[in-house]
Amino acid sequence: MQNLIRYHAWEAERAVQLMHEESIRTGHNIETFVAVIDAAGWNFGLATADAMTFVRSMASTDSDHYPERLGMMFVINAPYVLSAGWRLISSLLDEATNAKIRVCSSKDVWFDELLNVMTIDQIPKEYGGEAPNLSVESDEGK
Repeated sequence: MQNLIRYHAWEAERAVQLMHEESIRTGHNIETFVAVIDAAGWNFGLATADAMTFVRSMASTDSDHYPERLGMMFVINAPYVLSAGWRLISSLLDEATNAKIRVCSSKDVWFDELLNVMTIDQIPKEYGGEAPNLSVESDEGK
C-alpha cells in the first residue's frame, strides 16, 4: 500500500513539474491539471477495504500537499452502478467539488466534454483523439 501511495505522490510531483515546464513554454501560468480515469471493467468487487484506504490516502495527500491542483476529473466508460453511485455521493459534496468531477458512461457524452477542456491532439487515439495511445498494450505509446 505504501508503494502505491508513494507512486501517487511521485505522479503529483511530476504533474507539477510538467505544468511548470508548460507554463514556461507557453508563457501562460498553468496551475491545474485534468485527470481522466477509464472505469471500463469496474465493479463492486474492486471496492475493497484496501482500495478505499488507498483512495482516502490519495485524497489526503492531494488535499495536504497539492490543494486546488485538480482542474477537472473525468471518469469515463463508467458502468451504470458507478454512475448511479456517483449521483448519490455527489449530492453530499459541495458545489465547487461537484463542478470539477464528471462521471460519464457514454462516449457520446464524455468525448464532447473532454473537447471542452482539451484539444483533440491531447486525447489518445484509443479514445478517439489524435495523441499517441498511453496503454501498456499499445506499441504506439512507447
